[in-house]
Amino acid sequence: MARAKHTAKISVVLVEVKSPGNIGAIARVMKNFGFHDLRLVNCAPFADETYMLAMHARDVLEESRRFDTLKDATADLDFVAATSARSSDKENEFIRHAISPRKFAEIAIKSGAKIGIMLGREDYGLMLHELRIADFLITIPASPEYPVMNVSHALAIILYELYMSQRDTKPKRRECTAEEKERLIEQFVKVMKISGFPEYKWDKTEVMFRKMIARAMPTKWEYHRLMGVLSTIEKALKRK
Repeated sequence: MARAKHTAKISVVLVEVKSPGNIGAIARVMKNFGFHDLRLVNCAPFADETYMLAMHARDVLEESRRFDTLKDATADLDFVAATSARSSDKENEFIRHAISPRKFAEIAIKSGAKIGIMLGREDYGLMLHELRIADFLITIPASPEYPVMNVSHALAIILYELYMSQRDTKPKRRECTAEEKERLIEQFVKVMKISGFPEYKWDKTEVMFRKMIARAMPTKWEYHRLMGVLSTIEKALKRK
């Protein structure tokens, strides 16, 4: 059976999930909605419970890849979306303002980019330094009485929204890659530092620019145009 065109660009990245059963349940949820790229970062080894809960998603488990670090697991992705029951409204923290699974799905499917959905440990989720690498932060509205969801349940909601969004949507944009995004940020920082902008504002301004780029998801054309402008500014400043 042919796999859906857009879902091939979505990866699920599990970070230190301890329960073999949860990994199996996640594999089943992925196959339910046509997703197959499962990446495991220091997760529990498979057990009988894994295959029992995966049911007919054994192929997702067999095709999964294991990584020692989150950096390696996300190296080829253009964007990373973190899932968390908590969010931050502080402008100077590099955690994207929280968006709903539906809003994330709309952005992801229209972009056509390679995007990873990152889920953390059963007991305390993702750590702050892991959340900081994310371009998006997804939170699922739930009862304040008990808002923390099981990882497989949270993933099911997100993948459902992706599945529904992709049905009648065609990618229209060519997003810049993760490497291009980093080059753009580096060029911005370089210009900021030689422009005379106050040094004590550098870190927070870089954080702000990163958040802005993540939110905008610039196209290839926009990337090249911005790089051209920033390079021209850099040359002009150096001539002074």
